[in-house]
Amino acid sequence: MLTLNLTKYISEAASAIVEAKLKMTDVMAAVELCNSLHHMYAEFSSHLLENWHKFLSVKKDDRVSALVIFVILYFCCALSENF
Repeated sequence: MLTLNLTKYISEAASAIVEAKLKMTDVMAAVELCNSLHHMYAEFSSHLLENWHKFLSVKKDDRVSALVIFVILYFCCALSENF
């Protein structure tokens, strides 16, 4: 991944990460991916935050299971430790 130039696809990558249905076993791999993208592409973090905002604002009227909320919170906490 270090030799790839994904500059054109950073917003799509951030969107795909946010929209992915992560399991608890997938969270740390997603965090590592986000960490790598964050260090290689400065604009990745802003795209990730923007997509989380869109995702959560759409879901606030819907019934979201406690498990989905827990996985999202776990992901955000693990991500904050790595950034």
